[in-house]
Parts: sequence; structure tokens; C-alpha cells
Amino acid sequence: MPRSRHDRVVEILYNLAKKIYEISYAYNISEYETIDIITKSHKRRAAITYPYSPDLWCKDKRTGRIDVYEVWDKQLPDACVGDIVLSALTPNIDTLSIICFDKKQEELAHKLAEVILYSLFDDKRQFLLNPNLVKPYITLIPKDIQNNVVKIEDYLREKLKLH
Repeated sequence: MPRSRHDRVVEILYNLAKKIYEISYAYNISEYETIDIITKSHKRRAAITYPYSPDLWCKDKRTGRIDVYEVWDKQLPDACVGDIVLSALTPNIDTLSIICFDKKQEELAHKLAEVILYSLFDDKRQFLLNPNLVKPYITLIPKDIQNNVVKIEDYLREKLKLH
């Protein structure tokens, strides 16, 4: 069965990242592992658990911080929102990288990140999501290399500093 370009890019990212990270989860590659994100609501006393299955979930071997990689290929907007919100709720996250295949996806990623990460406050203007999460790193794979695994690997290695 032919693999989708989404799966091919996740596999490329996995192969690049495993040299510098402890890989906790990689979509369709490593053993399936849902990451449970536990957070407290400002209106409730009880903790809320959210299951999260990112495309690639990596732990920095030196710092223990988490880097998340999401590949967007024909993602529905609600899945895109979920990727950003759930990563923002993740404790110890350092970066979220979103890899896109076309300009519309890239624009959507920028717009959603702006709205979600910088507009969600409670009634006391306290930031509800992870205040340590930096704005996602969003990269667009150029159309002329999208069918060339070697060029995609070289491009992502440089753009995402996976070396």
C-alpha cells in the first residue's frame, strides 16, 4: 500500500530526530502511545485529562523539554486547532513545529497560532494556556521538492535544525 506524503514526511522527521532526541511517539512508526495532558481549569478544582497523539513527540536528552512536530496535509481546520491547543496545554513543551505542503495551510497555521496562543485569557486576563510555549515554527515544503525524499530530508534538516 503506498504511503501518503504525510506519512513519508513523518518518517523523514523521525529518522532525523532520533539522532538527537528520545522519541516518545511517532505516528505510524513507533508503538502507539497517547500522551495524557493533565491540566486544571480555572473554574473547576478537578484536573482534566486530554489524550494527545502528535505526529512526532520528542524529548530533549539534555534538558528533558519536549518538542512536538505536526505535519499538515489536507488537515481539517478542527484537527489543526486541536494540534495547536493540545500542544499548548502540554507541560514541559519547548517548541511546536508545523510542516505544511501548501501556502493556504501555512497561512492557516499562522492565523490559528495567533488567535489560539495569544487570545485565550480568562476573565482576569490570565493566560490560560502554557505561557512557556513560543509561537510555533511553521515551515512550508517547497512544491518543487515535495516528491523527492532526499531533498525533503535535506530541507527539513536545515530548516528545523535537526543535525
